[in-house]
Amino acid sequence: MPEPTYRQATADDAVVIAVVGQLVWEELGEASGLPGPMTPEGVAARMRAYGDHGAMFVCVRDEGVCGFAALEPDRQEA
Repeated sequence: MPEPTYRQATADDAVVIAVVGQLVWEELGEASGLPGPMTPEGVAARMRAYGDHGAMFVCVRDEGVCGFAALEPDRQEA
């Protein structure tokens, strides 16, 4: 099985990020580290709000996106 690849997410990835995030939220709830259930609109808005101070990345296999990560500054320190 080939290794997954990682790339910076684009607005086109918002739907699949929300799907993966929703599955994680359903399984782990608040213990997931997510701020709450995710929607495509919420993911897209969050990515736009990053500007130059954060980004989302997706993990991709042959089957498609299988995970994501969000890197953003601490809002209290920003």
